[in-house]
Amino acid sequence: NPNRKARGIVLEAQLDKGRGPVATLLVQRGTLQTGDSVVVGTSYGRVRKMTNDRGMEIKHAEPSCPVEIIGLNEVPRAGDVFMSYDSYKKAAEIAGRLDKQIEKERNSTSAMSLEDLAKKIDEGDVQEINVLIKADVQGSAEALKASMEKLEVDGNVRINVIRSTVGTITESDILLASASNAIIYGFNIRPSAAI
Repeated sequence: NPNRKARGIVLEAQLDKGRGPVATLLVQRGTLQTGDSVVVGTSYGRVRKMTNDRGMEIKHAEPSCPVEIIGLNEVPRAGDVFMSYDSYKKAAEIAGRLDKQIEKERNSTSAMSLEDLAKKIDEGDVQEINVLIKADVQGSAEALKASMEKLEVDGNVRINVIRSTVGTITESDILLASASNAIIYGFNIRPSAAI
């Protein structure tokens, strides 16, 4: 039924320097229109611009139509479900509730250097290495996460990916890494001098 609020899935997402968060969505039900308020995973926003698979700007997308949208507050994850809502306020409220998963990721321990980590592994003190992955596109982030989770160091130490997101390394990533005793792995991105 195209005459209802849009619902679908994120195929790919990335942070574009000029346009901000960009998500490629597949509309599965309903019709997505320019100006609609959407919740995409834990991110939200208003669809400012939509382009189809040929790069042409369109005003609405019906079921089975892949579109690239801009207007979200942050980069969603590939595989996230999106839904459109009547008001921007309602979308922001629902996304705020979903955002609680990020709060669960914040623990309180002390930071360590790679040398400290190597020493603790040699001594047998570490069974898990916490890693934060930051990549240029969502597909890369997910591939890195899957590969890292399969790795084992010295047979008894495993890698635990605590966050895998798109975009440059931010201050909140540094704080999370510090609190979780984690290493930040940046793939195909350039951190700022301050970071």
